[in-house]
Amino acid sequence: MKLLSRLVGLCALSLSTAVTAAPVINSVITSYSATGVPNSISIFGTGLCAATNCSTKPAVTLGGVTLSPVSGSVTGIVAPLGLIADGDYVLKLTTTGTTNTTYNLTVKSKATSGTGATIAVGTTVTGASGTSASVTNTGTATAAVLNFTIPQGSVGSRGPAGNVGPQGLPGLQGPKGDAGLAGTNGSQGPMGLQGLKGDKGDKGDVGSTGPIGPSGSTRDGTFLGSLLYWSGSRWEEVPPPSNDGMGLFFCGGKPTWGSVCLLGHWNFNVVPVVDKSGYWSAFTLKGDSSVVNGELLVNGVGKQNNSDLDAAKGWALATGYSGPPIHDKTLLAWATMTALTTGGGPVGLTRPRTPISETDNFFDAIVWGELGTFWMAGSDTFRRSGYGVGGIIDTAVNVKRQIGVSYKTHPDGTQTVTECLDGASNRTTQNSIPEVFAATDEPSVVFGPRTLTGLSGLPIGSFTGRIDEVRIYPYALTCSEMQAIKPE
Repeated sequence: MKLLSRLVGLCALSLSTAVTAAPVINSVITSYSATGVPNSISIFGTGLCAATNCSTKPAVTLGGVTLSPVSGSVTGIVAPLGLIADGDYVLKLTTTGTTNTTYNLTVKSKATSGTGATIAVGTTVTGASGTSASVTNTGTATAAVLNFTIPQGSVGSRGPAGNVGPQGLPGLQGPKGDAGLAGTNGSQGPMGLQGLKGDKGDKGDVGSTGPIGPSGSTRDGTFLGSLLYWSGSRWEEVPPPSNDGMGLFFCGGKPTWGSVCLLGHWNFNVVPVVDKSGYWSAFTLKGDSSVVNGELLVNGVGKQNNSDLDAAKGWALATGYSGPPIHDKTLLAWATMTALTTGGGPVGLTRPRTPISETDNFFDAIVWGELGTFWMAGSDTFRRSGYGVGGIIDTAVNVKRQIGVSYKTHPDGTQTVTECLDGASNRTTQNSIPEVFAATDEPSVVFGPRTLTGLSGLPIGSFTGRIDEVRIYPYALTCSEMQAIKPE
């Protein structure tokens, strides 16, 4: 609406300017014309500037009002006229050094008669957003009819949401709808809390005695305190524990009385050497023995039988045993012979005789070369290995071997001794004099000799080579079971 008012006002001003003419000057003035100079009038006429040279822009007064000529010539002047009402006026021109020239003039509006112009509003339409406004005159110059086109404004941004009005009154409840389809059953909820315990019911009648079950079987030769177990292929027997309160453990898949599966374990990767089973508290290098690159190096002079006393020049000794009594066992070693010396080996288990004497101790050992170029189970006076029965032939030098001897005691008191070399070759002997090594007997483990003398503790026999690892198991292993074990 404001834009329409402005457009109407502009149009009215334009028409008024068009019909308002410059004043008409009569008398001696014979002609006039409007010029482009704002609020000015050009006055021309015969004799107007005859007496006064109008090119010098003389001072002009019209009806007592001073006009300042803008320009002049010999026939007329151009001067601001201002607003002068119709009427008779005196025009006076004055130049320097010249007498004033006075003219009598009559001024009146040029448009003294005729019909006045009119303006009418035609149509008003809304244009497309972003276009310019326009006004079109569909009438004439004196009877204008204006058509307006006003562009549509762009959509303004959304104003803020008004405050939520008050809650209306609840409507009337509609009629009850039809029942929907039954839903599927939900999952079962968690179990509820336990209810209170009910009262104890009456004691029921005693049932009848069931049938007597069959008697269990007992293997022949089983003695009090022994333990039988099924290994998967046969019944195995575990002798009774030597001390009360000993634990029963499965070592290598077999039940064993004790506290751990190994009763002695030495590798030579760390110096000082320590028994990894924890049962032997001391380890001592003897003579010129040494530990080099994870191996124990031992040596001797190669004497035989009773003449090999003190034959070992470099050997080792473990003492301070605190474990359970050693009945069944396996002596297992990985060793390399570097010379064919006799009467010793990588490991021997020995204890003093009772009463103690200077003769050799009771012992079980892995021995090479005492009776020939073969491995055998050494023992005091051959009681558990047999004299002259041979062994596992081996003359390889600088070849690492796995050598093992196992001792298995039976319920009848006999014992089976099995000798194994790399899990492939074996020899088995029977004897009836099993040996037990208890902590109270102060046993020792020798590395190099096969045993010690009772009083002086001198080594008997020797072994020249490198010992990689030694283990003592508390049960008898088969040769294939030994072969499956790898050194650390």
